[in-house]
Amino acid sequence: MDNKTESISIIGSGTMGHSIALAVAMASFNVRVFGINEEDLLNARKGLGEKITSLVANEVLSQQQGIEAFERIQLSTDLQAVMKDTTLIIEAIPENLELKKETYALIEALVDETTIIASNTSGIMPSMLAEKMKYPNRLVITHFYNPAHLVPLVEVVRGEKTDETTVERAMAIMNALNKKPIKIEKEIVGFVGNRLQFALFREAQYLYNEGIASKEDIDAAVKYSI
Repeated sequence: MDNKTESISIIGSGTMGHSIALAVAMASFNVRVFGINEEDLLNARKGLGEKITSLVANEVLSQQQGIEAFERIQLSTDLQAVMKDTTLIIEAIPENLELKKETYALIEALVDETTIIASNTSGIMPSMLAEKMKYPNRLVITHFYNPAHLVPLVEVVRGEKTDETTVERAMAIMNALNKKPIKIEKEIVGFVGNRLQFALFREAQYLYNEGIASKEDIDAAVKYSI
């Protein structure tokens, strides 16, 4: 897959939105990002600049690669322009179910029925997100972990009405972005990554509360084994 196969747009220019955009740009894709106002876009530009500066300083990117990545990201408050000819939309707005549903209604009025709408939600079930959609078969979750431009894992979660083509295209795109996507076949609260993380956290807290080991030794048990 190359950057001519899929056209990627992101709704939301906050921490996750612009970090996902940077991940897309680092994989040599052009990407358009929608923000609700100029202040949001200014903050996104600042965040992108800081992240790219850090990547260059730590020799993850060369100076030229950093410049090219930044140039691949187009920030805009014009939703229609951001949606033009897009084939994959990644929604990264606040975790408010009704706000997301309203946003999907706006998006569906602007894009082709084959355009994938992917949510970055970390906790809302895809079947709930798709309740009022005209084409619920195109809704999938692509849950990036923060910071999205560095953490490889992306959870691809199908909903009750998500079709197989949507899932496979989402998996292929995540692979093209140099991510490590995992396919989650059934809806479950917390998906996979968060459930594993919190299971370990709960046990670590229990061991500490019971006086089994110090915080430092419990941390060392994870750091030097798992």
